[in-house]
Amino acid sequence: MRSTRGRDCPLDWPDLRYLRLPYVGFDGRPHLGVLVVAARHAPDVVQVFTRLYAAEWPLRRMRLVSEFDGVDERSMAAENTSGYNCRRVRASDHWSAYALRGAIDLNPVENPYLLGGVAHPRAGGTYARLDRSPRERVRPG
Repeated sequence: MRSTRGRDCPLDWPDLRYLRLPYVGFDGRPHLGVLVVAARHAPDVVQVFTRLYAAEWPLRRMRLVSEFDGVDERSMAAENTSGYNCRRVRASDHWSAYALRGAIDLNPVENPYLLGGVAHPRAGGTYARLDRSPRERVRPG
């Protein structure tokens, strides 16, 4: 995790938890993924992912951001569900929620981050325009 946790990060190693979590893939089969989160949020994260698994909510993949050299855009473009990444908010000296708290990206293409009307990752643009109201049928993930 060298690419996702440097010396000046606000959380020390004991403040983090490495979780192995089962998930249902888009292929409908069970998989085992890994996620690092702030220790204080680990029990809640386990509970949420247990519920997602029971509901058969599909995830594309769940790997450490370090497998993408700590580059958030690469992880998101790969449709990677991820958690801890010690990085600063873009164009800022403030720590991101991924460095401090329990922020998690779930299927970031299907659930893109919108900044100034632009979807991140870029492939999420189609999904950003979907009607997600209760009466509409929403795609898996």
